[in-house]
Amino acid sequence: LGNNSDAALLMAEAVAAAPAPPGAPPTAGVGAVRTLADAQPALANNSLDEAMKVLLQPGDAAKAPVHAVVTTEQQLFRRGQSLPDAAGVLSSWLPPGPAAVADYPTVLLSGPWLSEEQVTAASAFARYMHKPQQLADLAKAGFRAQGIGPPRSKVTSFPALPSTLSVGDEAMRATLAATLTTPSNGPAAIIMLDQSLTTEEGGKTRLANVVAALDDRIRALPPSSVIGLWTFDGKEGRSEVPPGPLNDSVDGTPRSAALIAALDKQYSSAGGAVSFTTLRLVYQAALADFRPDQPNSVLVITAGPHTDQTLDGPGLQDYLRRAFDPAKPVAVNVIDFGADPDRDTWEAVAKLSGGTYQNLATSDSATLATAVTTFLS
Repeated sequence: LGNNSDAALLMAEAVAAAPAPPGAPPTAGVGAVRTLADAQPALANNSLDEAMKVLLQPGDAAKAPVHAVVTTEQQLFRRGQSLPDAAGVLSSWLPPGPAAVADYPTVLLSGPWLSEEQVTAASAFARYMHKPQQLADLAKAGFRAQGIGPPRSKVTSFPALPSTLSVGDEAMRATLAATLTTPSNGPAAIIMLDQSLTTEEGGKTRLANVVAALDDRIRALPPSSVIGLWTFDGKEGRSEVPPGPLNDSVDGTPRSAALIAALDKQYSSAGGAVSFTTLRLVYQAALADFRPDQPNSVLVITAGPHTDQTLDGPGLQDYLRRAFDPAKPVAVNVIDFGADPDRDTWEAVAKLSGGTYQNLATSDSATLATAVTTFLS
């Protein structure tokens, strides 16, 4: 942050918006921002100057602690101007998709609390800044100025920009900014995993691909994260590992290791899925173990269909309406594969609980890892 706050906060907005499911707010993707923030290297300080100094150090780039630095185009231009061999040591990349833009407009003032002199001064300054000479000076410094061509640079070509990223109102932007500025305790989540994910994709079953994604995410979570695991098949749902901090012990083993061991022993089995009845049990467990200082959720991973006739979709929704406690909000997030006939129910369950529904066509894709990261953050 500091003198690079514009770039850091814009990065958070862009990274959050990219993995958010269609129709969901950017906050649905804050897990990706947390992942980046939690993995930042330990440097002497968190300034742009320190990060760039480490990035540009000679030696084996693969072993360097810093491989990329987020910054604005203008800061990059200035850095390039100060390096004797800029083209040989520094390059830039503009990610695809809507561009995160730091804009510095001049504005006119109005309001009964302002004096005539203040309004006039602001108006005069705005006119002054839009004069050709001032725009030329801004362009020379590396800013994009309307009607003025960019300066020559060895580190950026000032490429044409795609559409501009928009993440919503100021409240949404403040929420996303807090993702960077507020320390993370990690999530409090119970994973509810369908064992009937038998479809083969990429040479492995869906269940195997899901287990691999969950293993990777558990290894990356902060030790204070509270994680539990339930599984279900066509007969019953069962608790595999009770929820608790990852650095706590479960039968003499760190909970993180116990979770990974329990996941790795799973095997896919046909024969249906008692998903609705299991969620009722898991939701009760999540309420009982509610953690007030962490985001509480249940992550359902399934492909359907639900086969237990004792509880149907409307019945599950009625249960959630009755069980929901505003003082203990537990979001139900759903990763649902393929053409699940229960999709309408899962979408309704996610909406009722304040969670998010995401449908994936395949488990053999980086999108699965992104979804797991987003929901376990």
